[in-house]
Amino acid sequence: MGKKRWKIYWWLLIIIFFLVFLNYQQRINVHDLLSVFSSKSQPLTPFLIIDSYYQEKLAKPCGVFLRGTKIYVTDGARKKVYVFETDGTPVASYGQKGEFTYPWSVYVDSAGKIYVSDLMDGVIKEIDPRNGKMRELGAEFLKSPMGIWVEGDNIFVADVNQKSIILMDKDGRYLKTLTQNGDLVSPSYLQVVGDELYVTDAAANRIVDGKIEEGFTKVFGEGYLLCPRGITAFDDTIVVANTLLNRLDAFSLKGKYLWSFGEKGHELNQMFLPTGIAYAEELLAVADQGNGRVVVYKIEK
Repeated sequence: MGKKRWKIYWWLLIIIFFLVFLNYQQRINVHDLLSVFSSKSQPLTPFLIIDSYYQEKLAKPCGVFLRGTKIYVTDGARKKVYVFETDGTPVASYGQKGEFTYPWSVYVDSAGKIYVSDLMDGVIKEIDPRNGKMRELGAEFLKSPMGIWVEGDNIFVADVNQKSIILMDKDGRYLKTLTQNGDLVSPSYLQVVGDELYVTDAAANRIVDGKIEEGFTKVFGEGYLLCPRGITAFDDTIVVANTLLNRLDAFSLKGKYLWSFGEKGHELNQMFLPTGIAYAEELLAVADQGNGRVVVYKIEK
């Protein structure tokens, strides 16, 4: 019976990978095969579409961040970080000299310094926009950094290879690991809200959160999410890029499901493999990776 059971498990695993592959190729929609507990939908108003930096088309936008009147975008395939005005006007780009291998997530602090996680180089790269100079942080203890969040002088890093959230300072010094073995399967993006830390655990199809000083105590989103990536917060609401279901899902800070938006496709209110997501000043920006664009929506309050 034991061998027969393992054969069944292997076949189930093969079927799951096959379905995910077909979804990526747009042959089927995995959403049609999954039960979702609620079908509440939230209409969002498209405000802006960014699909190129001058003549250079976006290829695989992974991360997005809003600060003031600027939109910051990482493109893993182009190995660059782009900066736009909130009306879509190109402002600057970084990475022309091969400084990045695979820029993934981006955060901009209140002083304007740009922090980028380079997934393949295993470091955080700090950019001074005044002169374009770049320095590497965390090479001694990071392996595969994905999501980043800056709070004061501290940088929170989701390291998918180490299955951990690592806290470091802006001088690149290791402070501590905020997770214990088994807390996370594949941490992807993160968001700090007050004294709480929310993390998308992509391979486990869930969001994990807890007090920064106390560890993770709550899990939610199971049954709604399939490979969640980007995460952002506003008005006591958490919005997640539900990557393999090609939509956005919203939850309360306590984990209650609120609404969904989007479906697989290439039209204005559709998306394909949404990845990074960011919110500021009533604008919600989504890195629509599979469509090679960033779509900015107006949040009506």
